[in-house]
Parts: sequence; C-alpha cells; structure tokens
Amino acid sequence: MSSHKSDPHGSQELMDLLRTIGLLNINNRSNDEVSASQQPLTDQLDNQPTIPLEDNLYATTTIQESTATTSSSVRSSLEYSFASLQVTDEDWLAIDEATAASATITPVPKHISQPTTSKLLSTTAPELPKFKFSPSVLAHHANTACEKMLHLKGRQLWNQAQKQKANSELAAVEQEQRSRSPVTIADATTRRGVVFESQLQSQIQDRIDCEAEQDKDSYFRLATSPDNTTLCQPIFSLDRSFYTPEMEKAGITFGRFIPDFIQVFPGSMASDGRRKKRIFIIDAKSSSHVKISHQFQVTLYAIFLDHLIRVNGQTDRIEIDLQGGVWTPDRRDPHLFSLAFMRPIIENFFYKELPAILMKPLNRAVWHIDSPCHQCEFLDSCKDDAREQMTLSLIPMLSKKSALAIKAMCQSRSGEGGATGRNEIEDIEDLVANRSSLPVTHQNILKKELRLDNNGVSPLIQSYKERVIKVAPVSSMELPRQHDDRLLINFLIDPMTLLPYAYSLDMFKEQSTRPTRSASGATRWSSHLQPKRLLGQTLLAVELIDTLHEWLVNVSEIRPRAPVLTIFFYSREMLNGLSNLLLKVVSSKSQDNTWVPLTKRRAMDLLANMYEDPSFLTLSEVSGSNIRLPDLLQLAQGFKKPFPSHDKRLFSIETALNALLVLPVVGSHTFKDLMTYLVDVEAPFIIDDKDRNDDGFDSGNIFRTWSTTDNSDTIKTLLRKWAEQQNVILIALYAIIRQEHKDLKNMLLAPQAQFKMRAQFKFKDNLLAQFAFFLQWEVITQAQKRRQRRINMTKEEAFRHQFAFQCRYLGRHLGPLPVRGGLLPSAGVVKEPSNSDWSGFVGKFEITSPINLGVLTNEDFKQWLLSPDTPTGHGARMRYDEVNSVFNMFGRGVPAVVSTSYYDPESKIVYLGGTYRNMTAADELCLTENEYYILERRELNVTLTTTMKKLVEMNEEGSRLFLELLSHPNKWGELRPGRSVDVFLESLTNTTRRYDMTISQEQAFARVITNRLQIIWGPPGSGKTHFLALTILRFVDILQSLAIKSKGQGPQTIVLTAFTHSAINSLVKRVAQLHRDIAPRAGAEDVVQPLVFYRLSNAQASEVDGVQQVDPKDLAKLQRGRGTNGQGQENIIRIISGTVWQIRRAALPETGVDYMRNVQMLMIDEGSQLLAADSIHAIECLNPDNGRLIVAGDHLQLGPVISGEYPESDLAIDPTGSIMKNLMRKRDNTPVSMQWEEGGPAMDIGPCTFQLQDNFRMNKQLGTFMQSIYGSKYVVRNPGKCLPYSESVVRGMAFPSEVRRILDPSLSAVCIELQLTEDLHSVQAVKVRNDIRLAASVEASLVVGIVESYLELVGRDTVTSLFVAVPHHVQRLAILDRVDNAGLVSAFPMALIKVDTIEKMQGQEADMVVVCFGMFDEFTLVNELSYLYSVHRWIVALSRARCKTVLLMTPEIKAPRIIGGPGKADAKSLERLDGWGLLQAFERYAEELGGKLVWPINDAFLQGIGIHLL
Repeated sequence: MSSHKSDPHGSQELMDLLRTIGLLNINNRSNDEVSASQQPLTDQLDNQPTIPLEDNLYATTTIQESTATTSSSVRSSLEYSFASLQVTDEDWLAIDEATAASATITPVPKHISQPTTSKLLSTTAPELPKFKFSPSVLAHHANTACEKMLHLKGRQLWNQAQKQKANSELAAVEQEQRSRSPVTIADATTRRGVVFESQLQSQIQDRIDCEAEQDKDSYFRLATSPDNTTLCQPIFSLDRSFYTPEMEKAGITFGRFIPDFIQVFPGSMASDGRRKKRIFIIDAKSSSHVKISHQFQVTLYAIFLDHLIRVNGQTDRIEIDLQGGVWTPDRRDPHLFSLAFMRPIIENFFYKELPAILMKPLNRAVWHIDSPCHQCEFLDSCKDDAREQMTLSLIPMLSKKSALAIKAMCQSRSGEGGATGRNEIEDIEDLVANRSSLPVTHQNILKKELRLDNNGVSPLIQSYKERVIKVAPVSSMELPRQHDDRLLINFLIDPMTLLPYAYSLDMFKEQSTRPTRSASGATRWSSHLQPKRLLGQTLLAVELIDTLHEWLVNVSEIRPRAPVLTIFFYSREMLNGLSNLLLKVVSSKSQDNTWVPLTKRRAMDLLANMYEDPSFLTLSEVSGSNIRLPDLLQLAQGFKKPFPSHDKRLFSIETALNALLVLPVVGSHTFKDLMTYLVDVEAPFIIDDKDRNDDGFDSGNIFRTWSTTDNSDTIKTLLRKWAEQQNVILIALYAIIRQEHKDLKNMLLAPQAQFKMRAQFKFKDNLLAQFAFFLQWEVITQAQKRRQRRINMTKEEAFRHQFAFQCRYLGRHLGPLPVRGGLLPSAGVVKEPSNSDWSGFVGKFEITSPINLGVLTNEDFKQWLLSPDTPTGHGARMRYDEVNSVFNMFGRGVPAVVSTSYYDPESKIVYLGGTYRNMTAADELCLTENEYYILERRELNVTLTTTMKKLVEMNEEGSRLFLELLSHPNKWGELRPGRSVDVFLESLTNTTRRYDMTISQEQAFARVITNRLQIIWGPPGSGKTHFLALTILRFVDILQSLAIKSKGQGPQTIVLTAFTHSAINSLVKRVAQLHRDIAPRAGAEDVVQPLVFYRLSNAQASEVDGVQQVDPKDLAKLQRGRGTNGQGQENIIRIISGTVWQIRRAALPETGVDYMRNVQMLMIDEGSQLLAADSIHAIECLNPDNGRLIVAGDHLQLGPVISGEYPESDLAIDPTGSIMKNLMRKRDNTPVSMQWEEGGPAMDIGPCTFQLQDNFRMNKQLGTFMQSIYGSKYVVRNPGKCLPYSESVVRGMAFPSEVRRILDPSLSAVCIELQLTEDLHSVQAVKVRNDIRLAASVEASLVVGIVESYLELVGRDTVTSLFVAVPHHVQRLAILDRVDNAGLVSAFPMALIKVDTIEKMQGQEADMVVVCFGMFDEFTLVNELSYLYSVHRWIVALSRARCKTVLLMTPEIKAPRIIGGPGKADAKSLERLDGWGLLQAFERYAEELGGKLVWPINDAFLQGIGIHLL
C-alpha cells in the first residue's frame, strides 16, 4: 500500500511554503502564545480557561465514524474486526466519565517536560451537560443541516451515557437484543465498513494497533512513533480546557474520539533544529464516493488533535498535515482534501453556531422535513410536530431551501420576528394571495418554488389541502412519452459483498398488467462471508448478465420493425447498482478468473446499450484494448447516416414520480403512499387485493426477509409481485398525466427510437476510440445541458438571464443588408423565393426584450432557433431535440434554424437568415408581421464529424505518428531530425541579424533546433509570442543561409496554429513586424528574403503587410511555379498559418497541396488550451521522419473548456486534456502535474519542456508575487514599471483616503474586502446577500468608482489600458452598464477599458487590472467551489496587470458556508482548492505591502450608490 508521503500535495515543501506566506497558522503562534504553551497545564487552565475563536483559528473537535451511539456498542462493532481488543467495559466507562467530568492524564515521554496535573484532577466537576456528541453525529449535520436533529440526538446520547453509568450491564443486554433481530441494510453496511477498515489495516506494513496494545489514550504515540509509522485506531480524549464558556453554557460535551488511521511523517524543522512529527489523518469509509460529512469528520479530528498538541505544549514537536484523507474501497490511496480550507469553516460552526443552536429552545430550532430526512430516526416525531404546528413541512415537494426563503418573506412582511398570530400554512396562503404587493424577485421565487400558474394556483398547496395527488405543471425528460415494450429490472445488492443477492426481469406491453416474459434469481442467506456466499452471488451476477444480454439482443432482432423499448428500474439506487456491477466486471484484471471473457464482453455490451457513462474512458486502463467503447452517436459506421442517432433508454420510476407528481405526504413518499394515492384512486380496477403487499415491497424489507429465510423462492416470489405492482404504478401514472394533459408530446420529452444494439468503435488502437468517445460525450453533454436549461427555465427567466429574446417580426428583407453609413458589401443579395415550398429568406426583426451589448453578433452559422411566442411555439421549443439536431445547418418547421445575418445594437434590429415555409401551411413557421417570436441560441457543432472522419482515416491508413508521439513524447522528441547537425552548427555561427534573445530564450532556441519535440512553458509576461516569432525568423534565416552555402534542406513548410484566431493573428503580426524591423547585418542582405507567408483566410483573420490571405482550397494555385525567396523551388520556405480546422482543409488530398501533408515544422501556440483531439489535424501533417513540433503555453493557466465530468485517470494520455498536458512528461514518462505547487516549479517537467524565465510584463512588486508560483528564477526584467499618472496628479488629493490608497502608485497589489453588514434588520443588506444581481450591482458601483478615479489621475490625453476581470457574466453586465452610464469611454478616448470574464482575459495584459470576486451569495459560492477556486482561473486573473492588481473579495469567499448553508457542497470539489490558497496568499501579500483595505457595505453605502431594491 502506497503511503501518503509519496503524494506531491502532501509534500514537506508545500507545507513549509504555505506556512512561509502565512496561509495556515497550525501550531504557528506568537512568542506570547509559545511561552504560554510551555507553562504547566494547571497554569494554562487558570490563565486561559477557554480558547477564543478570534485568537485561535484552529480549535475545534473530532469524531468517530460509527453508527452506534453508546460506548459499549462502539466497542462491540470494533470487536467484529479486532478480536485482540482487551479493554473492558469498565475501562470504556471510566474514559467517558473522565472526559465528562475531569481531564485525562496523558502519558508523556520522559524527554518531554511533563505538565503538572494535580490541580486539574482536583477540579470540581461542573454541572452535568445536557448534550453529548460523537464526531459522526456532527458530521451527519453536514448532510442534513438540521438544528432539531442536533438537539434531539445530543440529548439522546447524553441520556444513554447516563443510563450506562447507572447500569453497566445495559450495553451487553442491548447488544444481545440486536443480535437476535433481523439484519438490516444499515447493519450490513456498518459491518462492511468495519471489515474494510480491517482489510486496510492488514495491508499496512509499519503499523501500531493501538487497540491491540490496550491503549486507554494514544496521545503519547504521536511524538514517540517512528517516522512512516501508521497508528491504527488510536484513542484520544479531550480535557475540560477544550470547552469555551459558550460551549459549557450550551451543555456540550464529547466522549473519546478514535480516528481510523494516523500516519506519522517527518515534518518541518522546529526552532531548536529538530524535525517535527507531521501527522496525516485518514478516515476509512466503505462508501462508493466521498461525502462532505467524511471530510467534516477528518477535520474535527484535526481540530481536536491540534488542541491536545497545544495543551500539552508540544507545538514544537508535532504538527498536523495541511491535508486530510478519506479512504474509499475504489482507491489505492486516500482522497486528499484541504484541511486549511475546511478548518475555519467548521470552527465557525463548532464554536459559534453549535452553541447558539443548542442554547435556543427546541421550538425555535430551524428544521424542515426534506428528502435527506427519510432515514432519520426522529422522522415520525417530526411529522407529528409538523401536523401539530402546521409548518411548511406539510407542503409536499417543498425543499428546505425553498421553505426557508418563503419563511423569510413572511417575516419581512410581518416585521421583526415575523409574529403574525398565524401558523406557517396560513402565512404562505396569505403570501400567495397578496403576491402582487411583493418585490418582483419575491414574486419570481414564489412562482418557481410553488409552481404557481397564471391564476396563482399552486399544485403543491392544492395537493396538501385537498389530500389528492396532483400533476406538476412541468416538462420532463424523466419519463418516455410512449413505448411498445417496457422492461422492469429489480436489482438487489448485498451491502456486505456489493454483489446481487436477488434480481428480476419482467417484460410488459404498454398497457398490460401481466408480464409477457419473466426471469428471476436469488441466493440463500448466510450470516458469514463464506466463500459459498460469494460464489453463489457471483454465479447469480453471471446469470443476470447472460439473461439480460440475451433479452436485449432478441428485442433488437425483431423484424420487420424493432419495438421502442424502455427500461425501468424502481429506484436510482438499483439503476446505479447494476452499472457498478457491470463496470466491476468489465474492469476486472485479466488475471482475475472470476469473470470469464464472454461475461466481460456481454457486460460491456450492456453498458454500451443501457448506460451513458464518462467512466467508460478509463476502462481500457485496467482491462486492456479488448474493451470496445460505444459509438454513442453512431458516427463511425462508414458515415452512412447524415445525422446522429441518440435516444434515452433508462429511467427510474421513483425519479419520474418525484419530477411529475405531487403526493399529499409529508417528506419522501413510500411505496404504500403510491398505492394509496395513485393506484387506488386512478386505477383501482387493475390491482387484485390478494397481490398487494404495500408495506413489504421495499428494498429494506426484502433484505430483512432474505436475512431470515433459507428459501430463495420466497424472495423470487416477492420480486415478481413487486414488479407487477411497479408496472401498475406506471399505468396509473400515465393515466393521471393524460387526464390532465391530453397531449403528452409537450410534457414528456425524452428522445426515443426503435431499440437497436449500439455499434461499438472498431479501431485498431483503443486510444483512437477513447478520443472518439470523449468528443461524442462532450457534444451530448453540451446539447443536453442547453436543452435542460430550456426545459427548466420559464420564459421570463430566459429573458432575464439573456438565454432567449423576444422579437417582433417587421417584414421580409430583400437585397443587401444595411449598415451604418451604407450597405454591407459582403452580404450579397438574397434571391427571390422560388416556386418550391422552401426557399432562403431573411426576416427583419426588432428585439423587444432586454438585451446586452455583445450578445448578438453577425454570424454565418445557423446557431439560433426562432419560434412563435405562443403556446404552440413553446411546445415546439420544448420538443426540439438538441442532441439529434446538433449538426443540422437547416431546420424546417417550428422552430426554424436561423443565423443572425446582421444586428444593429442601436436600433435593436436584427436580420435573421434561414429556410422558412412560404407562408402557406398553418403547421409550419409562417411569419406574420407585428407578431412576436422567441429567439434563442441552440447547440451547433461543426467540427465533430470532421474529427471523426480523421480518426477513421487514421485507423484505416494505419497512421502512427500521433499515437507514437502521445505514447512516448520524450523518446519521440529527443530523436534528432535529419541533417540537424548542419542546422545546429549554422545556428552557432549565423549572424544574419541581431535577434537580441535573452539567455533563457537562447537556451530555448538551442533546444528547438536540436530536438524534434520542444515544449515551451511560457509563464505570464514571459514574451512567449515574441520568442516564437524570433524562433521562426531565425530558423528561416538559418535555412536560407544553408541554401546559399549549397547545404539547403530542400522545400520547407512551417505551419503556425493556435487555439484562437486572436492568438494566430498576434503571432502572424509579430513575425511580419520583426521581419521588417530587424535589419540584416552588413553582408547578409542576400540571406534575408521576402517571406512566403500565408494566412488561411477567415472572417476573423486580420490583414497584415507581407502576409497574403488565401482560402485553403486555393493554396495550390498560388504555390505553382512560386520561388520568390531567391533559392528556387528546391529550397522554398513556406510559412502557413491558420486554425487546425483550416489546416485540415488545406491538407485534404483533393486540394493538391502535397507539402501540407509533409510539414517540416509545426508550431502550436496556446497549446495548453488546444484539445489533444483537435490537434490531430495539424500534427498528422508533420513529416513522419524529420518534422519538428513546438508546443507553447502555460499549463498552470486555464486549459480547454470541458463540459462533461470525467473520472480521474492514472495514465499519462488524457483524451480530455490539452495537447500540452499530454506531451509534458517526466523522464520516466509519467505526467507532469498540472496543479500549482506553492513555492514554484521544483517539479520535474521532463527533458522536452523548457521554461522561459523572463518576466517582461510586471513591475517588481507584482513580479515578486508571481515568483511564488513560477519560481525564483522567473526574473522581473522591468521592475520600475508604474501607472501613467499625469503630472497634475494633485487632483487626486480630493479623492477619499481609501481611494487614494487603492490608487497609490507605490502599491501594486491591493486587496479590498467588502464586508456586508450583518444587521438582520437591514432589508437592503439581506437582499444583497441573497441576490447575486444586486450584489453585482453593488460591486459594479465600487469598481466603476475606482476606474473613474484612476482615469481622472491618468488624464484624458494619456494612453492607458484597464481591465476588469470577473468570473460571472452577471457581474460583467452590471459593470458594463455602469461604465456606459458614466460615459467613461467617450470621456477618456485614449483609454482602453475592457470588462470581461477571466477566461476571455487569458493572453492579454493591461496597466491596471481589477479582479472582482465580490460575492456574498452563499448558495452560488458553495455550488461553484470547483469553478471559483480553480487555481488556473486565479493565476490568469492575478497575472494580467503590468503595474497594479486590485482584488475585490468578501469574507464569504474566503470561508463559504458549506455546512448548514443554503448551498450543497460537493465533496469532490474540496479535494482541490489551490485557488483558495492563492487567494489567501495574495491577500497576505497585499497586507504586507500595506494594500489591504476593509470596505464596509452598510445601509448608508447602499443608499449612497443608488441601489433600488424592488
């Protein structure tokens, strides 16, 4: 088992550097604190009885993972795994008693001064607390955020502890009772966790089993254990000094805590020169994925241990790692996450929120019955309370977030405290009845959350009041509209083995109540994990795979027409369970004989034909090239189909019910609820009472039945009856939907087709299949996201978010398109309509809904949909199949597919070109003057089919260049090109021109001409584009000089490409400019000849002197007989520039440009943004023997834009990554880290990568900060750069002192913390905190004030540039609106003012940059952790400025409320938060410079900037 120390993110260097810049103050205290920690423990307790939150950032608690609630039950669960445990019940109770009433005596090694404890032991025990918690209970709060659960559970645990003290034999009696009861799924899951911990422990070599050693407290082992040792199940206890007065007042206490594993590594150096012990905390979880609660629990352990370290005065001997680990069965190593990020957030909850919650009366605790409550032991009690108190929990389908928002509205209407004398149900009815008096934002919330129709009727409230089932008025893709056959699959998993113990397959016709075909299987229960039990379940899995595969093949072979087949699982859990089984079978190692090859092939067939899962990409890593990935869109089958074919085949009954029905039940519905409210009411005639078993049809009940019976036929009978009743539920569901919605086509939108077995890629190399699968999955993901957004948004929301626009038809336009001051020459003339039914057409429309500048641009591609603003048009919009239309360049009917031929932003007139029906058919799009229409963007992909064709060509032609390059880039790159010695020697003596390269650039150039592959790592401002241009000119001069000396290399083609047109244009301009500006030396005039330089033409290509624009298909014509460089055709040097798609067109055999398929040098700029899959088109043009490849970019900045989410891969080749990422390899061919490792690139970047080490962009202060990212060798070349303030800077003296400080030219790094008042009585502040648009408006006011003040200091006639970089478009639009209103562009004509997203700023620079992260909305922050804290995004944002960077941020973005807040954090997003670290680093750096400001946002400020809160 690999250890934590091998992971780079847990390196000692990272920890030292984080402490250097003060990111983490773990064990780093002031001298006063250090001296205090070395006092005797008794003095500490006298002088510092509590740990104030403000002074001690890291003082919190920890918890043990166990579902048991008592000390003895915890011990018994551990006994299941560790029989050597010999601590008695009395010992456990003694530990608990000591924890609650006194301090624990901690064994301390002799070489460490032992504190005095006599005074501590004599302390009088305080009054008994009311609440006792275990770490697992508090961790569970991270999932539920339920204050009532904390009250009830804390009191329950306290009472149980007191009962155990009074009767020590009680625990044994309870354990015996549990052993006699039927085994539940929870029991089995808990046992699986214990077994998993035991298995992990057995794999660890250097370990200390603290339980086997009979530890009563394992603290002494932290300092005495050898390095690289793992402590297993160490036991710790907290003393009374841990509790703050608030915690004691609230009655909070903790028992002992037992982390699963603590790894001890060498730490940093202490002040006395000795090395500390660094402890890395791991919690083992048998879960399939990491949860926030798991990370919460590890963080609690860290807080508890940090307290013990400090209270024992050992901060100079022990330190806690900056990261924690959660170990799951699917990983060889733990999942890592940032403790530095988590600790302040959890400490705030622990020290502030938890005492405040528990000091509330129980009736004031915040709670709401929601879907996470379905497993809570207090659910029944909460339901009774909801009925008695008439709370919003009675309203079905109302989430906790929605309920809290509605309660806040009620309180704001009734004033402070919300005392109305009514219950919550009456409050919400009053709110709905008087909604017209509410602010617009509140009206929108009510309409969305309660699903109000135009008359203010809510199906949620109706369902509650009338006690009947209602159909939700929504469109959904969770249920098919119709089908010929449906297959119901019940798949039940044994939680101990994660293998099936029972299954059933039942095929039904659409309206049939009895199956036409059935199959089922079940194993017998065994109370132990005997080989027989595993073997039986393995054979059952094989039987299921074989049977299901046979059924699907049979259906697909039905002739003459295969039926439309829909596959249903009852729950999402079953659906995912079968997927996990199939993935397990397919990914099993070849030496694993459990699954034979035939079973593996059939399992892959089932995955390909039932599921769509991005994890398919990693299957070949573990199972070899025999795994064939599915051709999801059927595009690699000889291209016989002009359009993709894609349908949805899998559905979950529970998911469909939750999306479409409103049941009058409190909380989650049960199977009995469905039978009672749906079947008995809507279709009572189709169910026989003798077949009913409403209470028994549940996966938990069936598992309990299985654990108590020895007859597998009993389980099969249960499953058969359950399937029949599931089918009845579906029949009743369709019946009630048809009853309220006669036409289902606008409501049930899942794409359907005849069932056919999907083809699989048959590429010879599986890597080509991986690229093909990835590209198809990206297109599907993008299209589905756009369609889902269209389905979920109301028309008003779409207008507000600028996803759609309302427009009025003004009439047909014929002739050239108008522009300001004349005609648009390139527009041509639109032809008159033909006599056919369909013809080209340009319509003139006026945009009547709000539209921001830059949203509509002149485009040739038909990227928009046009549909009537009518119910019929709305239905057509919903039915538009985004995936199957993703390649369509035309569209007939409704909606029409159109292009924005021309748009005038002043008049808001847009000309839409498309193919329309000629005004004759009522069922088609017949444009009517002055009628309104909806214009919205659609998903269009014009490149996927091109790349798919290229992949097929490579497979058929056996092309290996790209595959060999990606397999071993270092081996390929270090090969010497043919005749490279002549080039190298000439480079040493060539003096054609004075190139003025720096030492770093000279070193890079030497490697370019020596190696076939050279990756140029160009940090921000390193002059990458300038270096690439110099490289091209110098290389051309060398070749021409060799030709004059009769050592010509023959015809040479140099191709320049990049990710964007702007990057290509910049490089082309720089090459042409340098060729003109750098004169040849005396005597070398004959060497420097005019360049044969072409820019493949495009509407976005700019004209450059000396560069000829040419269409790719005309390239051959221009090159015939051309030899303008003075050396003849035999040594001609051609430079071709264009995108990879233009290069692909130019290289097609039919163009006749043979040299484009024999390129000698390919230079890729922005290689960190260009997908490897897209780069194929250019790389395959290289000469396979002598071609040179140069890839330039910065892997620490933003990479390619990816829509899908993909599993982590252990392989160096990543189909989802950039070409630069795939080629950057260490010497051992392993991938280079794409993440920021603080302290600079001490990383191994491999033999084919070279870093440019000159920072030409930034001044000294900004450059010094960038050195913390790119290393100390990243030298600032222009340290004296400063802002271009005018001489009359005295005008700035009238500015407020804060503004003068922000614009102080001596401060290049400024950080402004916007602190929104926490006054709950401030209506404006509350709304700003909860409305991202209002927050953006507040931020925009401050930003524009700073910008205007800066421009005043610069002056009207001074050239300057200023960027405002934002993460969200809503911020961009708010700032643009304020800039426009202030008239800054016209007032300062010499200033370049640019406001855009951070992604659009990459590759650009300005004198001053304002970076805006002024966000207060906790919901947005928590739900966008990965996006907002991406280190690549932060590096781009903080590296654009030459002279000054101003960062606007909030306390909320430093510590978002991931626990108990409105948002739901994703645990995976917390595994990589280097961007948060960079934010903290910049804040501290600005503070050190004197550039840190706190800007209060209070009512006076909000009123002063004119925020209108309507």
